[in-house]
Amino acid sequence: PSAFLRSFREVRLKKLSLVVMLVLLLSGMTSCGTVEERPLDFSVGGMTVTLTNRFSYSNAGAYNACFLSDAVAVYVLKEDFEKFSSPEAMTLTDYAEAVLANNDKNLPISVDDGIVSFSFEESIGGIVQCYYVCVYRGSDAFWTIQFICEQAQKAQLDASMKEWAKSVRFKESDN
Repeated sequence: PSAFLRSFREVRLKKLSLVVMLVLLLSGMTSCGTVEERPLDFSVGGMTVTLTNRFSYSNAGAYNACFLSDAVAVYVLKEDFEKFSSPEAMTLTDYAEAVLANNDKNLPISVDDGIVSFSFEESIGGIVQCYYVCVYRGSDAFWTIQFICEQAQKAQLDASMKEWAKSVRFKESDN
C-alpha cells in the first residue's frame, strides 16, 4: 500500500487530538469584533482550494497542509502516482475504496457534482466530529482532502464544505 494508506491510521490519532484541542481552545475564546468573511485561496503542491479569510495555515504533521478556522479543519494529502503500480487504470472510486479498506471502514462512496467522497462521524473525548472526505486526481497525484467539523455545527457548515470541495483545482504538470 502507498504511504498515505499506511500512515492514515498513525496520523488519525494526532489529527483528532489536534482538532479536539482546537475546539476546546476556540470554545473558550470570545470574539472582540467581526471580520467580513470573503473567499481566500490556499495552495499547496499544485492544488488550490478556495476557503475564506477565516482560515489560516497550521502545522500539517504528516499531511501536506492543514487549514483551520474556528469551526472547520481541512487536511490535505497528496499521493504521487509513482507510488502506485497502475495509477492510470485507477478511478477515483477505486482510490476511495482503497483508502476506506486500509482504514477498516465500509462506507458508501458518493459522486455528487463530480466530487467523489465519503462521510463518517467519530467521537473524540465525547465530541462527535463529522468528516467529509473527498478524493481528487491531479496531473501527477491522487489527493485526499478532509473537511472536519463538530456534529453540532454540521447542518450549518455542510453546504459550505461542499462548496469548498467543488472549488479545488490543480495546476497542470510542468512535465
